[in-house]
Amino acid sequence: MELQVLGPVRVVDGDEELGLGGPRQRRLLAVLVLADGRPVSVDSIVDAVWGDGEGSRWSGQDPAVIRPRLRAIIGERTLRTTPGGYLLSLDHVCVDAREFEASLLAARQAQPLDALETLGMGIARWRGRAFAEFADEGWCRPTASRLEELRLTAEEQRCQALLDLGRHGDATAELERLVAEHPLRDRFRGQLMLALHRSGRQVEALRAFQAYRHYLADEAGLEPTGELVELDQRIAISDPSLHAVATGRAARVTS
Repeated sequence: MELQVLGPVRVVDGDEELGLGGPRQRRLLAVLVLADGRPVSVDSIVDAVWGDGEGSRWSGQDPAVIRPRLRAIIGERTLRTTPGGYLLSLDHVCVDAREFEASLLAARQAQPLDALETLGMGIARWRGRAFAEFADEGWCRPTASRLEELRLTAEEQRCQALLDLGRHGDATAELERLVAEHPLRDRFRGQLMLALHRSGRQVEALRAFQAYRHYLADEAGLEPTGELVELDQRIAISDPSLHAVATGRAARVTS
């Protein structure tokens, strides 16, 4: 059984999605997942599930109106009662966010080919915005934002693995999409410049930098980072070291 929060909150058993019912059940599950195996007080659950408007009348009480249904779905061993609250035991279920973070950690310690496969599987777990409809609520926002940042980090590492493996065309296609979706993400821009240059598209690499410079000036009144300026200069002179592709530890493009 897998608890999924990398997109709309849901429970999946094999290929079947188990019906959680209304939004309060999904909200309760999201609160418990956020605790990452730690006990959650009833008051904390009430604040998140009912909000300030209705939560006061439930304060200090067991919100039993929603607990039994969730327990029936995920099992008594998984949703356990603790003094003053509840605990989601992670011994008997899989949480997609935890698996994603584990894949990111494993990829950092792997060679490019293994990293590419590991990151691909991790990124494939995403079905939308982390925690979906709850992502902008105060109790959920910090974790949802952190996971979204890790998702971009995973995309960066995956593109770096493609570059390290000499798959510059594949990297270019991925990075053009990512730059369009995240135009202010420096590292995507630098990786795209390098991928274009290594593909023999030096002019396009230089244009990518100039386009970014104009975009930053128009949108935020800023200049590109020194790292990107240096990369642009190295591309302009066709620095041969930019074509080095290592089979193990390759030279990185940083921002």
